[in-house]
Amino acid sequence: MARQVEYLDELHIAIRYKHLCNATHRESVFVHEKNEKGETAWKGYVEVFDLTGHPETKTCYAWLNHKTNGINILTVLGNHLIDSAPKAIQAAIFTDAQIAFRSDLSVLNEQVQREKKALLETKIKSENLDAAIQAARDLKEIIKKTRSES
Repeated sequence: MARQVEYLDELHIAIRYKHLCNATHRESVFVHEKNEKGETAWKGYVEVFDLTGHPETKTCYAWLNHKTNGINILTVLGNHLIDSAPKAIQAAIFTDAQIAFRSDLSVLNEQVQREKKALLETKIKSENLDAAIQAARDLKEIIKKTRSES
């Protein structure tokens, strides 16, 4: 019981700090969110808080999120679309997926920029590069054939 009180206090402090308003714990809601394959995407309790002093909403959903880089406290403000604990989880999953997607794209973009720079430094013309790529493919096929015949 004392651990639960500490947990709720931590969430309360996070809400006050992040959203600059007061929060009162209303209830704990168990959520089991599955993906389209039926696999568990998230499972656990979401704490629902009533807010006072927030200019836009009266509800906040909060929980601990265990990730590879540690534990984060997540808070999602209620609105006309996010009106339940499951919808708050869905919104967080969607947002996290969007951030990961953007992160992957930025890594890919950095790699493309490095490759472009390397090509410029070698001063290889694109037609020569195409020929070199084709030669490498041909060589790869010859090696495959040789290995399969051995």
